[in-house]
Amino acid sequence: MGKKSAVRVKQIQKAQPSGGGPMMDMMGGMQNMPAVVMPPPNPNLMHRFGVSETETDFSSYSTLWPTFLDSTKTIKRGRKISTLDSPGEDITIQDIHQACVALRLPHVIEPFKKYPRDPDSHWYNMGRAKVNYEGKFATRIEMFRGVAAEIENLNDRTVRLEERKEKQELDAAEIAKASAPPAAASTRKTTGNSKKKGKKKK
Repeated sequence: MGKKSAVRVKQIQKAQPSGGGPMMDMMGGMQNMPAVVMPPPNPNLMHRFGVSETETDFSSYSTLWPTFLDSTKTIKRGRKISTLDSPGEDITIQDIHQACVALRLPHVIEPFKKYPRDPDSHWYNMGRAKVNYEGKFATRIEMFRGVAAEIENLNDRTVRLEERKEKQELDAAEIAKASAPPAAASTRKTTGNSKKKGKKKK
């Protein structure tokens, strides 16, 4: 009989991609992407309402900041009308804009201006209006009061404040629930038979 020849079977494994697969390659590409830097808001941005595009001099217009009408601000902070004339708290530049539209007052909105005397306007409540009240009000204080009265009747503002109040109540309830101590376990011992055993009658 002839000599059996041994045949070796060589296993060939598929080479894996060096990057760990398509997903890893994609992640690596994302890491090499340049960081996206958002440009700062333009403080000179201006929106005109009832004002000609050719008009550039607004020195005769009266400046109106939300702080001027806010009942929670002090006079030192910048409030210009009494708390009785104020529509309340959380006055926004959008409220002022809607009130000016309702009163048909020509105005411009500068949404990124910051009132120097009120730090709140530096962060979350920016913006000011320049209002032409000629022919509508005798003085700027009367115009402030007129705008404040109109703000008090704005439906959008009413809805916004109601939603904020509901959210605050829900948040307060969640905090109270989380901070409440756990219910104390009852320490009273119970027995299997609580009836008193008396003497048996003969």
